[in-house]
Amino acid sequence: MKRLFLYIKLYLEPNGKALRAEAFAAAKQYYALRPVRSAKNPFPHPLEYTQRREQFLAFQRAYINSYRHDYAKKQLESLG
Repeated sequence: MKRLFLYIKLYLEPNGKALRAEAFAAAKQYYALRPVRSAKNPFPHPLEYTQRREQFLAFQRAYINSYRHDYAKKQLESLG
């Protein structure tokens, strides 16, 4: 039980503001390579833009969760 609470403490430890900025930059870089408009679809439906926005936000959330999980896991391993 003690290890669980330590994990939660370590999970929430990384600076949220800096991590959000890093996640936003990573999402921008990822989705810059996958534009909504293309030669095959020059005029996408407005729903596609909404879906892209949701995907963009989900990418950021997953990036933050993954980073925090890896950080907490490494810290727990180093503690023994």
